[in-house]
Amino acid sequence: MPNIPYGSWPSPLSAKQVIDTSCSPVDLSIDRGRLYWLELRPQENSRLTLMSLINNAPVELTPSPFNVRSRVHEYGGGAYTTSGNQIFFCNAEDQRIYRLDPRVNLQQPQPITEPGPFRYADIQLDLNRNRLICVRESHAETSKNNPYPINQLVAIDIDTGEQNVLVSGADFYSSPKISPNHQALCWLSWSHPHMPWDAAELHQGQINSDGLIVNQQHVAGSDQESVFQPEWDMNGELVFVSDRSGWWNLYRHGGENIQCLYDAQMEFGRPQLELAVVGNHFGLAGFQGLAVSAELGPMVRFEGGHCGLKFVDPLRARLEFPLVGLDFDAVLIVQRAVNLKLAHVFLT
Repeated sequence: MPNIPYGSWPSPLSAKQVIDTSCSPVDLSIDRGRLYWLELRPQENSRLTLMSLINNAPVELTPSPFNVRSRVHEYGGGAYTTSGNQIFFCNAEDQRIYRLDPRVNLQQPQPITEPGPFRYADIQLDLNRNRLICVRESHAETSKNNPYPINQLVAIDIDTGEQNVLVSGADFYSSPKISPNHQALCWLSWSHPHMPWDAAELHQGQINSDGLIVNQQHVAGSDQESVFQPEWDMNGELVFVSDRSGWWNLYRHGGENIQCLYDAQMEFGRPQLELAVVGNHFGLAGFQGLAVSAELGPMVRFEGGHCGLKFVDPLRARLEFPLVGLDFDAVLIVQRAVNLKLAHVFLT
């Protein structure tokens, strides 16, 4: 074989062939024991389609040309949410939110928002009030002299598409989460010139009879502290990640006190480059919780009534794939491969 300069060796495979045969599952989630994920289709102009694992086989839920992608903050995130057979997603082409019920008509997603200068992300379901809660980014007033869009948390009626502003005033919002009793909402906010991994605040408020947010309360965060991925536990207390110690550790807010759940020189968070990031693989199930460091290193477990955490060595050895979430008494782990597999690791 003749000597050929490095990098110029002939190959029977083109770059396009390699890309077109790749399969990249992203934004994995779990609803009532069922796995959902977005699958990147390079051969379809990089369309993202929503998939689910049904009877141990992957099934496509959003037909072409629908592309499940949000452009809020340009990076998007949280472009879909599910509850039972109800699926809501943001379509890349028009940035409208669509509703899909596979039992009725898999091929005809129906829009619930009107065309306009709005983008939506970090979508959450508030089924008790028949609405969605999400981040809305408005480009209605942007111009050469005013290039910044307006971000707010809004509620969207599922049947009529009517929208009501719930929270406004900050430059950016993320992570709206409804409490287990459906009576409170928490969220993160930050403003220029900060990035969320440098300075972000956690707030909570009560949801009144009109569905509006009242009695807003600052929980944690400042221009010197970053808060990441708030979650409600089953007691209605907030668990979140904060870097107030110099490390992204786990904390709980109960009443007037904030308690460190595990003081360690390790990171249980990561930069929030897009919305709905759960990169620390932290979740809550019943009165138990489980967390994995951002480097997919040590796994720790705690119980709702106790503030101490301990290493779970048997589980640590079995954590070969990214942790997606918790479903009551089981940890759901997904193998990132062409053929997705769902595994249960029970907490005993």
